[in-house]
Amino acid sequence: MDQFVGGLIKRLRKKRKMTLQLLGESTNLSVSYLSLMERGHTSPTVENLHKICRALDITMVDLFERLEDNQNCIKKENRRIIFDEPGSLRYEAISEGVRQITGMCMYVYDNLAHESSPHVADELGVVLQGSMVFTLNGIDYTLKEDDSIYVPAGSLHIFQKNSECPCVSFWASLSVTYSSLRAPNTLRS
Repeated sequence: MDQFVGGLIKRLRKKRKMTLQLLGESTNLSVSYLSLMERGHTSPTVENLHKICRALDITMVDLFERLEDNQNCIKKENRRIIFDEPGSLRYEAISEGVRQITGMCMYVYDNLAHESSPHVADELGVVLQGSMVFTLNGIDYTLKEDDSIYVPAGSLHIFQKNSECPCVSFWASLSVTYSSLRAPNTLRS
């Protein structure tokens, strides 16, 4: 929740062309505290949220209504990065907050085989760009653009890009938190 509140406050501050310094002066809060809060590294108190809302010329109700609206639509540039290994693999959250369905966008840049640990919930994946070989319980499937695959909970799976361009795929599951996901092991091929 802290990341969502902080991210929304940062967007509102920037929309008003207000620097952290100016917000700090308006609220009597330190720039370092405000920066940590905007990045979701500290929880604002109710008193501090009131100060920030007054400085941004909004009410607490406005803030939380915008927070809920903001969680329904996440722009690509505002996606939270779950895991990033530059030049290899990147996971971005495409859903946030308390939801029954979680979503993630996965980018595979390298040609290495990545072994994913079994997950606690079923997953459904769709390839949006490029292609990959997806090994599920020992069976290889070649997935091209618009192909999908269902991965039952607890299944061992390995994926490897086999296209010139990055392989981009969308993954959805029920009731999985991103903190339960671990980075896949990279297998040399």
